[in-house]
Amino acid sequence: MKNLHKFITMFEQPQMRSDLPQIKVGDEVQVDTWIIENERKRIQSFQGFVMCMRNRGLSSSFRVRRVVKGEGVERAFPLHGPMIHTIQIKKSQSVRQAKLYYMRDLFGKAARLKDK
Repeated sequence: MKNLHKFITMFEQPQMRSDLPQIKVGDEVQVDTWIIENERKRIQSFQGFVMCMRNRGLSSSFRVRRVVKGEGVERAFPLHGPMIHTIQIKKSQSVRQAKLYYMRDLFGKAARLKDK
């Protein structure tokens, strides 16, 4: 079993991206992704706070949440996906939980996170 894990890790390591910053739950980030429309290619930005992380090697992903016109919008991104152009950390905020799903029910001042 350990040999299988080593083999999988050895296979995944060259495909993992090393140019991305270390993001944590609670960070406010701006994720720029490539969008392909017909023959045109452009960059689209999505800014919000990291709600949860899923650390699974090459299959790692994270979920970003923001509120637009009073409506909550969440988007999941694969961490090592080829469609991610850049990830910028705008602000680092302290949280005490690994998953911030409770933020879905909060709004206004109650939905703020504490700055580090």
